Amino acid sequence: MILNSLFKTAFLLAGSSALCSSGRPSSSSCKGQCHDTRSLFLRWLLRRRWRNLADLLMIRRLFFFALGLCLGAFSVLSFAVTVSRIPVNIAVSAPANVAVSGAWDAVVPGLEDTGYGGYRPSDFGGGRAEIYRGAAVRVDGVPASLTASRSITPARLGSAISRGLRRPGVPNPYMLAFGVLADLGWQYVSDQWLMPPPSPDYPYAREFSGQVVGGSPWFATPELACPKLAQNMGVTSYGVRWINGNPVCVVSPTNPDNWLALTWRSRPCDSGFTNVSGSCVPVNPNPQPATEQHMSDLLTDNLVNGDLSPEQALQEAVENGWVDDSDFDPTAVTGPSSINGPSTTSTTSGPTGQTQTTTQNRYDMEYVPGGVVIKPTMTTTTTTPDGQTSTTTTTANAASGQKPSEPEKPFCELYPDAMACQPLGTPAPVELPTGTINVPGLSYQSVTASCPAPYIFTPDAGGSYQISWQPVCDGAQAVRPVVIVIGLLTAGVFVFVGMRRGQS
Repeated sequence: MILNSLFKTAFLLAGSSALCSSGRPSSSSCKGQCHDTRSLFLRWLLRRRWRNLADLLMIRRLFFFALGLCLGAFSVLSFAVTVSRIPVNIAVSAPANVAVSGAWDAVVPGLEDTGYGGYRPSDFGGGRAEIYRGAAVRVDGVPASLTASRSITPARLGSAISRGLRRPGVPNPYMLAFGVLADLGWQYVSDQWLMPPPSPDYPYAREFSGQVVGGSPWFATPELACPKLAQNMGVTSYGVRWINGNPVCVVSPTNPDNWLALTWRSRPCDSGFTNVSGSCVPVNPNPQPATEQHMSDLLTDNLVNGDLSPEQALQEAVENGWVDDSDFDPTAVTGPSSINGPSTTSTTSGPTGQTQTTTQNRYDMEYVPGGVVIKPTMTTTTTTPDGQTSTTTTTANAASGQKPSEPEKPFCELYPDAMACQPLGTPAPVELPTGTINVPGLSYQSVTASCPAPYIFTPDAGGSYQISWQPVCDGAQAVRPVVIVIGLLTAGVFVFVGMRRGQS
């Protein structure tokens, strides 16, 4: 009841405004007439409110139905536009006399056709991942299942993720790649990535030998040299212990004083490192700005060694729009090597008895990059009345039965006498009058807008942070079509009420 009252009140106000505006008052007398017209219209509606209640309820239902339809369509359209689309297409080649049906295009996410697909590690391994989907096809009515996939190398995926994480704006800390970088000591500060100081290949200003007397091979750390020394001595290494600044190999699981001495020799620290009390430390121990190549190489290494899941990283890259079609290899298609088609059997009668003929169709599937070539084979088996059997096999190529099309001749070459092909003369020049016409009151209001700059603040604890207005701007942009639709529907209501008033 409350909704009904509110709805009737809104129509009363809208109808009175429509009648008033239709009078176009230009003087005080016209304004008075407009006021009188509004009063008459209100009294008329109040007298007819119960008689026209069904009409008002029908209009309300139509209004909310149209509003819900527009909101649903807008939501679906917005989701379809914002999702990054990577095509996984299958090209099918078959003879003209073979009927092939099925949908060959799909996108990720929202894989189509057989209802399965997604992201998975590639069969090639080595950190490669792929998107895949299934397609249910029919060849002369016989179903077959195909799988199409497109893989991406860890180098291309790592580079795409690196570009995405370095885009303007604070990256999502819950992303898989962000967590891997954070675990390795990387930081995102003041709109840039900082990487930790590099680690030396030789952490000490010396190298260690696993030989009893010393010599090759030399190792960078005692932890690498001790197992070799214990192997040469016929014992087991249980770790490293430092005594008076020198490492020794512990060879007893319970007695740390049972050890073997390691042989070592001095060596200079690598470039970019300096010797501090026998250890090689970075010359600049502070975090350094990371280039895109630094980040790409690190992410590629983590994809290869499995610390960063290739399929999950690929899913995040696709959903965030960091990869495109050029980053992937061509489509690879797999499926059955052949499928059996329908068979037919016919019997003919003759003076010597009955002859039976059986025809079996088989479709061989040859998979090529990006598609499949279907080659039908027809096997005909004939059994004569005396029991003898003969078999004939016929194979058709995918291009059989298709003649190359001849180039179409121009229209005027085929029909030179047509009116459209007749030569045209040159018209005489005509001087057109010129003048200036002032058209006041015309203006154009731009509807373009820009989102405000992010709000940047610095807390007392240090660091700089920013809050982006982009989600609010995106929401306003998303609601804009809905507001326009509501305005159009409201205008339609005004016109409808005015027409009803004119008919009464």
